Amino acid sequence: MFNKVRALDKAGRKDDAGQLCLEILARYPGNKKALDFLVNAAGGNAASRAANATLFKAMASFKAGRYADARKGAEAVRKVAPNHPEVLNLLGGSLIKLDRQEEALEFCRKAVAQQPRNTQYNQNLAKALIATGRVEEGLKYSRALAEAAPRDSMAQQLLASTLRSSGDSKGAEGVIERALKHLPNDIDLLESYSLSKRYDSVADPVIGRMESLLGSDKLGPVAQRKLAFALSRAYESCGEIEKTAEVLKTANALRSRELNYHPEKDRAHFRALRQHFNVPLEPLQPDDAGPTPIFIVGMPRSGTSLLEQILASHSAVFGAGELTWWNRAARPVLREQTPSEGPPIDAAGLAKIRADYQTVLHKMSGGASHVTDKMPTNFQWIGLIAAAFPEAPILHIRRDARAICWSIYKNYFGGHGLGFAYGADHLLAYHRDYLDIMDFWDALLPGRVTHIDYEAITEDQEGQTRAILDFCGLDWEPGVLDFHKNKRAVNTVSAMQVRQKIYKGSSEAWKPFAPFVPELFDSLPES
Repeated sequence: MFNKVRALDKAGRKDDAGQLCLEILARYPGNKKALDFLVNAAGGNAASRAANATLFKAMASFKAGRYADARKGAEAVRKVAPNHPEVLNLLGGSLIKLDRQEEALEFCRKAVAQQPRNTQYNQNLAKALIATGRVEEGLKYSRALAEAAPRDSMAQQLLASTLRSSGDSKGAEGVIERALKHLPNDIDLLESYSLSKRYDSVADPVIGRMESLLGSDKLGPVAQRKLAFALSRAYESCGEIEKTAEVLKTANALRSRELNYHPEKDRAHFRALRQHFNVPLEPLQPDDAGPTPIFIVGMPRSGTSLLEQILASHSAVFGAGELTWWNRAARPVLREQTPSEGPPIDAAGLAKIRADYQTVLHKMSGGASHVTDKMPTNFQWIGLIAAAFPEAPILHIRRDARAICWSIYKNYFGGHGLGFAYGADHLLAYHRDYLDIMDFWDALLPGRVTHIDYEAITEDQEGQTRAILDFCGLDWEPGVLDFHKNKRAVNTVSAMQVRQKIYKGSSEAWKPFAPFVPELFDSLPES
């Protein structure tokens, strides 16, 4: 792989060579050749070379999804270079990923102040602004950047994604259409276009362009994956069922190889959960530190975004989206102790988890009395959540297994957390494990989790919504029925769906595809 770095460097493509070195370090943190290349390219005296080595390791950690390590490294470099824009940006980006958006804002603003035209810096600033509810300001930054750089692909994608997250799919579509006039074969623009564009016919020239590009032998696997998912969305919007299924097989195979997912790790994790929590933890006494969290769990694509959008339309609720906090806080608890040693956490440890999480919620709540955390896979941590927050509602949304698995299979998810999503065997195994662990929690903590049927919400919106609010201790507000008018930012695959009124039949969208992906549907239950 390092031979490619040398070839890029020899061809004068130093930036590409540097990015490849970061990717190598992300996968192999001890790779001395990649680190030496980056440090030598940066130059400087001994002190600056040492600082650069730390910075490059931190940047590689960020690429690998090790955000706490990235932040730690950036903080170390900041001691000797407090105003280095790359360090400030890395700190801001890491804090965003660590659900500390208010703190991230300070560093993102400082980085942009130093380099106002830097697309990546502006991207992080826009993310932090939107995540903290400052949607209009985030749009202002991304729009100004896009207007100043009409041929900058990243700047145009940033504006389009910001518009999509705020509900303006038509605006996002227009941004990419204008950008494609300058950059017709830009893979990232074509991918972004497919997220908001609904094609009428496969004769559309953009579809033809994607087909031609995907059929060439000049694209790397990541570019091929991006195009394959984009093309699948285009085919689906045209009603091309068989073509959609075929190109999705290509897209998922590419993504699966990219992530190198190992299913045995998830299976071992679920076994450990049962062993660690075979006896319920003693719950803490609730305090008045507030705000009260509302946990929304389930499989991805089960309706968690819809449920959060309904709740976030209530005047007393702030919708925090998918917080990664519990994954970071809970996993070390299981690693530090074997099941034979007794309960996985003592009262003091549980109290610290509660206090730390309350601090996170308080900083983002904007004074709301309740905050939703709709990370679907928090279903893993119900035993811990129930003990740390005995007063918190835990809402588990259920949906037809075929609808869930099809919707996961056909979508691309950023990050490294959903490796099971990109192959029928892995997806089905994970879904079975999810059902088993939910049964385990119900048996361990009877009545603690409220189960909500997605289809029931579509059949009786008001009745189900009243019951949900009542369970959460919230007064009735008619405005929650108009959740689709809520202008809050939504940064998930469901960003456009939650802008629509509830409609029936979405859980049957899988049916036309069943004959073409039998490996996915044949072993799933009927409901």
